[in-house]
Amino acid sequence: DISEKMNRVVDIMRSKNDSLRLIDGYTILVYSGNDELQAGRVRNRLFDLVPEWEAKFSYKLPTYFVKIGQFYQQIEAQSLYRKIRNYYPTASIVPDKFKIDND
Repeated sequence: DISEKMNRVVDIMRSKNDSLRLIDGYTILVYSGNDELQAGRVRNRLFDLVPEWEAKFSYKLPTYFVKIGQFYQQIEAQSLYRKIRNYYPTASIVPDKFKIDND
């Protein structure tokens, strides 16, 4: 059926366009684990420690993540990383992809 084929082509084009709207960068991974309550506690604590930054909570089966900051270069994350590391010694700067805003 031509309609199904067209829908598949549109879906493929949409997913390729979405990937073009991403940029490589770095973020600080503060928590990674399977305890949702602990992830929530870490996120809430980050609001108190660094209120000027937005901590993001995400879930990708079976792991919860708490990340903070979006940086183009790893060195840009160092100042925030040092501050967070005092409270969360297992935090690390990790590569990530970020959506590009077209606004």
